[in-house]
Amino acid sequence: MITNGMAVGMNVGRSMVILTSATLTLPLRVIEGILAHEAIHIKKRDVLSSQLLRFLYLGAVVGIILLIEQQIARPEAHKIALWAFIMATILLFQLYQSFCSQWMEVRADNLGASLLEGGYKQMAEALKVLAVRQDEDIQKQSAYSSETDADEIQIDSLTRDKSWLFRLIDFQFAPHPPMYWRVSTLLSNKGHGVLKRWLRDRLKETISLK
Repeated sequence: MITNGMAVGMNVGRSMVILTSATLTLPLRVIEGILAHEAIHIKKRDVLSSQLLRFLYLGAVVGIILLIEQQIARPEAHKIALWAFIMATILLFQLYQSFCSQWMEVRADNLGASLLEGGYKQMAEALKVLAVRQDEDIQKQSAYSSETDADEIQIDSLTRDKSWLFRLIDFQFAPHPPMYWRVSTLLSNKGHGVLKRWLRDRLKETISLK
């Protein structure tokens, strides 16, 4: 069972936080951190916002397609251009969705910390424990599916990846910023200019090869 929590529902009065049974075995302070994070998602209506942002993107794509259809009399004569457009649309959707989702996650981490008695330190500790448990879950699942010893599969989401490609994927395509970055930001920025730091680091980690 994966250790995780999530907010569901599009309205504050009809939303809830769901925790897996594995999550409930974590220390109370960690569970409080997870609940605080998910509570911000509910308060800010992030589930609804995510859906509306997807519809906005798809609406823009449909509008562009209709415009192209009016301008091109014979679409079959422009197969390569249309194929490139479709590929670009798929890629940009992933980038767009990741950008919106990560922004919401950064906001939930920092606003959620303000709900905790231990503040930013407690939220950072909660994410650390959650990351370690999730890494262990993934290692066990990988070992089970590949018949490899779990100790031989090394996963550490609290350490910055040395591979530029993996950092690119983490910051530009994943729904959450890397866990090592979230923990570090909570402990160092403590809510001050965190979104600006996220934008800066998102760009820096994408272009830096070191």
